[in-house]
Amino acid sequence: MKKIAVLTTTRADYGILQPLIHALHEADWAELQLIVTGSHLLESQGRTVREVEADGLPIAARVPIFEEGTTTALDNARAFGVAAERMAPVLVDLKSDTLVLLGDRFETLAIAAATALLHIPIVHLHGGEESAGALDNRFRHAISQLADWHLTATEKAAEKLRQMGLPAERIHHVGALGVWNVLNQPRLDREALQRQIPVPLRSPLFVITFHPETATDQSPEQQVRALIDALAQFPEASQIITYANVDEGGETINRLWREYAKAHPGTVWLTPSLGRLRYHSLLAIADVVIGNSSSGILEAPSFGLTTVNIGDRQAGRERAESVIDTPAENEAIIEAIRTALSRGRRTVKNPYEKADTLSEMLQILKGVV
Repeated sequence: MKKIAVLTTTRADYGILQPLIHALHEADWAELQLIVTGSHLLESQGRTVREVEADGLPIAARVPIFEEGTTTALDNARAFGVAAERMAPVLVDLKSDTLVLLGDRFETLAIAAATALLHIPIVHLHGGEESAGALDNRFRHAISQLADWHLTATEKAAEKLRQMGLPAERIHHVGALGVWNVLNQPRLDREALQRQIPVPLRSPLFVITFHPETATDQSPEQQVRALIDALAQFPEASQIITYANVDEGGETINRLWREYAKAHPGTVWLTPSLGRLRYHSLLAIADVVIGNSSSGILEAPSFGLTTVNIGDRQAGRERAESVIDTPAENEAIIEAIRTALSRGRRTVKNPYEKADTLSEMLQILKGVV
């Protein structure tokens, strides 16, 4: 049995990794070692470890690295050190044969560095992509340099890794697992969703997520106030909003969202996390996705859904024709939302979509570990 550790640090990466985690748990050749850390363990972020527990998956380790209400740059720099310090003995105790990492979080980079020092091979998902408006872009490339194997979401990302000097034979274009989820996972219908959401799911229906831009000069407060002012121009819309992440400025964004939701209790619902099932089920019936989450770039196009992508957080990332880019300015956001509503759903080519993503990942993991 090959001991394969899988790291999950946020609601976002767990929603993507979920089918891979289940498949490894059921595989007769693998021993799953699920490590839960990061914002999963914070009440202020919805303590989303409960979603993992509800899935009935065995958790090999829970590693707290954040303290509640600490989202300044200094707080996160300290958490970086805590992540490496606390994760290293866990990996030694687990005697993992490899560690699977996804994405670009700073705590993921800290853990990747500790893992490399322990001579444990790293399999990295979603390397080679660009998102110039966030420090995540640097973290992602640094993780790629530390990793041993690379499972990329697009061919362009694979080529980027080759240009970075990484061994071509260890780079595999497998597609985005989050998009595979969209194509293969069951969904709740509108009636079932409505029983779980306290505002009417009427049209137009907006699904909104906005995270801090950590590599630009614009303040999160300024950007979100512009977005809130724009959303207020659509009082008839049902608006489902999820919390910002724990990056610097995230708590400021969440405070503004709480004020906005409190002022509009009949149409706006704010939640720390929707979970993969509810999130994808909402995308299946929504009229537009709004914000700057990567899911609006990667997953929404496979629903034929238009994304209003605000600001520079996702600058440089490959995107389908259904994505409308707009600056974080009130009038520009209003115009982009109106354009998205006028388009409706349409079939577009999603550069992150590949039919056999999960099976390719499993085949590669089985062969290289």
